[in-house]
Amino acid sequence: MIRQQGYVRNLFEMVFDVTHDDDFAAHEPPLHEEILSFNRGQGEGPNPDDVRIDMKGTMGSKWN
Repeated sequence: MIRQQGYVRNLFEMVFDVTHDDDFAAHEPPLHEEILSFNRGQGEGPNPDDVRIDMKGTMGSKWN
């Protein structure tokens, strides 16, 4: 588990320029309805200009 946490931390630093826990703590996840709609092929899905991560889903989820 610790190895995965390190991988995720490095990924966030590289991709999202998140270097401190405070940067991540202010994250606003997508609405559950948005995720469900996207998973059914009806919603727009993630916006690359306003990244919101499905914190309840897995790293391999369709939204994430």
